[in-house]
Amino acid sequence: MHEFLLLIRLNLKNMLGSLKKKQKKGSLLAGSAGLVLLGLFLAFCMTVNALSTAELYRLAGLPQATLFSGSLYALLITLSMAVMRSGAAQKSSDADLLLSLPISRSVILLAKSAALYLFEAIPLAVFFLPFLIVYCITMSAGMLVVLRGLLVLLLTPLLPVGISYLLSWLFFCLGSRLRNPQHIATAFALVLLVAYLLFVFMVSGNSAAAPDIQSQFRSFPPAAWMMQFIAFGDLSGFVAFLALTVLPFALGVRLSARIFGREMRSFHSQNKTLDFRPHSPLRALLRKESRRYFGSSTYVVNTIFGLVMMVAATAALLIFRSRVLELLAAVPMLSHAAAPLLTAAYSWIVSTVSISAVSVSLEGRSLWLLKSLPVQVRDIFAAKILFNVIIVAPVALVCTVCSACALALPFGDALAVVLATLLAALLIAVVGLCFNLLFPRLDWTDESAVVKRSMSMMLSFFLG
Repeated sequence: MHEFLLLIRLNLKNMLGSLKKKQKKGSLLAGSAGLVLLGLFLAFCMTVNALSTAELYRLAGLPQATLFSGSLYALLITLSMAVMRSGAAQKSSDADLLLSLPISRSVILLAKSAALYLFEAIPLAVFFLPFLIVYCITMSAGMLVVLRGLLVLLLTPLLPVGISYLLSWLFFCLGSRLRNPQHIATAFALVLLVAYLLFVFMVSGNSAAAPDIQSQFRSFPPAAWMMQFIAFGDLSGFVAFLALTVLPFALGVRLSARIFGREMRSFHSQNKTLDFRPHSPLRALLRKESRRYFGSSTYVVNTIFGLVMMVAATAALLIFRSRVLELLAAVPMLSHAAAPLLTAAYSWIVSTVSISAVSVSLEGRSLWLLKSLPVQVRDIFAAKILFNVIIVAPVALVCTVCSACALALPFGDALAVVLATLLAALLIAVVGLCFNLLFPRLDWTDESAVVKRSMSMMLSFFLG
């Protein structure tokens, strides 16, 4: 037990301490203040949403449905975090050191899970606690309701951690048997991402199509289990929810412990032909960025989520074009604001695709190799910015043109939407690189720690 607690302490110190290591105090304070303000803003928005939802369900005679909405938010956020963390097997540069200790693999994985658990619990608290607090205040609920709600909140983060471990084990097993395992893992992770979006749309559609509120509860049983246990102390719902969270976590830790420290088989080309054609430094750096990006499924999934959302939104707009046009015709004010709203929506989606926000940090301890190349610094920065734009711009261009045509926007408005979205893609690439230079993290032991939990990525994603 002493070794387990010591490992937890070291992992937490590694996660929190790396945010301030080798960074100026002013930059750290500014970044931390920005994240705190963002968290408070999200909490305020969720509180307003919870208040309106509670009033709606109170008038309908089912105030406990407020907890159902909060639980649904929490579980969907949980699943999204699990899918976005999915990728290749958990890579850790300190695996050899940890495995040399007289500690079992499962204990090592459990200790590493503490940092992941903390990272998952914070956003869940922001999305779930407002609904719990509003319900307890409006219904004058007792302390038991509060304690049951906090127990559910403590158990929920186990689900994304467990699912991510299971997916990592699955990707490792697939990669060990297939050619080009990293590309297979990346493709599979993208399929999971699309499946998650379809699942969200399906749940939302079933909930909206339900004839009454009671039928909504059956649209997503896990949220109903959470609601029944918190509001009424239903033990059957708690047992079902306990199995949903604890079993995947225990199984994920057990399976991931078997592959911890093992390297996925890599494919080596047998082509021995040497290419002596001259290439410009920028082109060579772009090829390097491309190989690094598409060689990491964790990197791809966590940065391409916005583009998948953009494609899904454009497809929905094309499918339901007639309904949207009817709505615009019925509300003249909305019709006049169609172009600004479309610009704001697509610019926000594009701002979430910040590949450059971690491109410097992912160089890791091999950054000196990049610095020793006979290229100028501006070419290195230009390659990282340009690669971000190359990934985003084609998708943004096609989606904005299709959306503008679907809404029958005038040529001037359509051109403004396209140019503003492309400008946003360029801006977020520059801003992301600036954040990464201000908050580099080069001493990482797990690339997901950079892609998901680094200060530069969080600032770029939320403030971009």
